[in-house]
Amino acid sequence: MPRHPRFALPAFSYKDPALGAGTGILSQHLTDLRTAIREVYVKAGRTPLPVYTDDPLAAGTAIKAIHISQIRAAVIRFRGGDGGRTRDRPV
Repeated sequence: MPRHPRFALPAFSYKDPALGAGTGILSQHLTDLRTAIREVYVKAGRTPLPVYTDDPLAAGTAIKAIHISQIRAAVIRFRGGDGGRTRDRPV
């Protein structure tokens, strides 16, 4: 399994093996993304950990814009607040 070169994290395994282009978004997909982001924060010793609305997301929860925005914000914050535009730092 490939590892992230900076933090030696194994590749994240999503619970939905059929996840790919054209797959509808499910609450489990967002839960997986949240978990992967938390793992990166913990491994890097970054605090505070991201806080999410409707956490945990129950199966069948309607996906809201805030759910996507919070995931995006957590990645941007981890990368230094600029979304990685000025640095070559993979997440």
